[in-house]
Amino acid sequence: MHHFETRPRGRTHRLFGIHARVKLIAGMLLLCLVLLSKGILFPASVTVICLLASAWTGLSIREYLLRFGEPLFITAVLLFLKAFSAGNHVLLSLDIGGFHLAMTMEGVMEGLRLAGRILGAVSVLVLVGMTTPLVNLLAALAWMKVPKTFIEILMFAHRYIFVLFDDAKVVYASQKNRLGYTGVFRRLRSFGTLAGSVLLRSLEQSTNTTTAMVQRGYTGRVTLADEDRVRAGEVVRVTLLLVLLSGYYLAVEGVVL
Repeated sequence: MHHFETRPRGRTHRLFGIHARVKLIAGMLLLCLVLLSKGILFPASVTVICLLASAWTGLSIREYLLRFGEPLFITAVLLFLKAFSAGNHVLLSLDIGGFHLAMTMEGVMEGLRLAGRILGAVSVLVLVGMTTPLVNLLAALAWMKVPKTFIEILMFAHRYIFVLFDDAKVVYASQKNRLGYTGVFRRLRSFGTLAGSVLLRSLEQSTNTTTAMVQRGYTGRVTLADEDRVRAGEVVRVTLLLVLLSGYYLAVEGVVL
């Protein structure tokens, strides 16, 4: 079973002990600043700060960076598309198959700003997620009056996505042992079989889970554990950090109050 948090074994760090509500609110505010940023410096600074915080808390840098795999691919595609968008200062011209492509300075800068916002936002979400147990995070979301249906879907998705992933690995290993991925067409056919198998397994799992929950008295509401009270010291420290980051944001973005 995979875990939502990756607490270092044998040690407890202050960042893990901060109340989930405080971390969630602080993360949301910092996320808003990153998304509202129109430059490159602030999102890049947030990305570096989150990376350093990950190392400071004893988290595995490898596990932290692995969570950037999909966002980095999306960022690279968007950066490439933006680089060849309209602009006046041409940096590179390419003629491919009768199509003329021109990389412009304006496109590259716009792509870098977009990439910075994506990586900065993802770094905040990853750090909060890796240092907050899922149970506490769901309780914090419930405290913020997030619809209970969304919370239940998130809880069940986190629980069973790894179950389905393990089932998919078993089917994949079986197909690979039978040379199911030796050719292009055989790869496509095997992948289609794998996708269909996982889909049927998910439908079967949903039926079994619903039946088991109803038999155990499920009435449409999942009870979440109550969290401890928020400590004043945590609020003061996190508020001070947000004030400093907000001041830095206003400075680098050139916002005049």
